[in-house]
Amino acid sequence: MTIDAMFTQFPRLKFYLFDEGFHRAETGYELNRAFWRQGIMTEAMSAIITSAFTELGLHRIEAVTDDINERSKGLLRKLGFTHEGTLRLRFYFRGRFWDEHYFGLLKDEWH
Repeated sequence: MTIDAMFTQFPRLKFYLFDEGFHRAETGYELNRAFWRQGIMTEAMSAIITSAFTELGLHRIEAVTDDINERSKGLLRKLGFTHEGTLRLRFYFRGRFWDEHYFGLLKDEWH
């Protein structure tokens, strides 16, 4: 197996816009389509969320998803994130404007 092939099998998870003074971060993720619907992202996100709250001392994790990404919205809800709002027609993609959905998870809400 090549390195490139190996990395396409594993989920990509990250925290960005880390705001240490406010103990919060935004998360993003990506998984090769061939591995969807196998619980991989749920397991990986659960581990990184636990680590963020216990080891990094975060109080809040945020996520943003677009209007058409129902799987991402479903994953966030499954993990306990709350839909906190929608920015209507926020970005332009594929010839039209789309809404963005904002989600948040507080440390007290996690397991």
